[in-house]
Amino acid sequence: MKFIALAMLVMLATSQEFVEFYSAFSNADVGQLDGWTIQGQLAKAQADNFFTCSDAAVFGGPKTFGKGAIVTRQFQLPPHFQIKVQVEVWKFDAWDTQRQFFYLDNYLWETMWTGSDGTKRCATPAGGNVNSFSVDQTITHNHAALFIAFASSADKAADKMSWGIRKLKLSYLPCPAECGTCLGPDAIVCQMWVPVSSSWIKNVDADGWIAKGSQTAIKSSTCAGIPIIGGPGNFGNNVSIQKIFDKLVPHYRIKVIAQFWKIDNWDNDNAVLSIDNQEKWKQNVNE
Repeated sequence: MKFIALAMLVMLATSQEFVEFYSAFSNADVGQLDGWTIQGQLAKAQADNFFTCSDAAVFGGPKTFGKGAIVTRQFQLPPHFQIKVQVEVWKFDAWDTQRQFFYLDNYLWETMWTGSDGTKRCATPAGGNVNSFSVDQTITHNHAALFIAFASSADKAADKMSWGIRKLKLSYLPCPAECGTCLGPDAIVCQMWVPVSSSWIKNVDADGWIAKGSQTAIKSSTCAGIPIIGGPGNFGNNVSIQKIFDKLVPHYRIKVIAQFWKIDNWDNDNAVLSIDNQEKWKQNVNE
């Protein structure tokens, strides 16, 4: 009987389908730019944020994304435990071992390009080669917010060296309907966890948190177009933020899911998460 139940569970888990929650950049509709933050672009008109190469509409390209360009967006998601990402990343003209980066929260995909990579599949301002690669990956993810960023180490203006993206599609595997958070499709496991509190998913106000140390006010800022609590000039040396949760039901374990952002240069410093004055997580940063 136990073997039959296990077999049924496996079949149910493997038959679950991904739910698509976002797709864009398969055409040159400027309405797709809503919600995206574009920094360091060359283009002045919205329509110039797209470049057509052999009938393929690419978001970015020789009029837009060169040195210093960063494209970011944050998504809010229902309870889930996996994310699937599919996207084409393009390079235009003469790169010289510079790299192209694609971030999905703390996951990174990158590739290095040279001028000889690709073919002259379409006319570009610098007359160089064009190439692309596809990302089709599934990652473990159960945070309510998803941060996505595209960038590069290009060291020339977009009309000399540029990049773009095309056919972005994001999907997730949902938690069981009765679960506020989960690590997989098993409702029995996730029902053990009862959501208690969430902060800074949709709004970035104090929400009962207090700051101690060299900074005593909870302030927000914007990094890469994303609103965050803290940031430059707010949370620095010897600053901690704290909140007391004093109306918990009887329990025996606590789960914390959080996203920590490191900004600027750190020199062998630590980020720390403590619960009831006990250190539960520490990350050393030396860059």
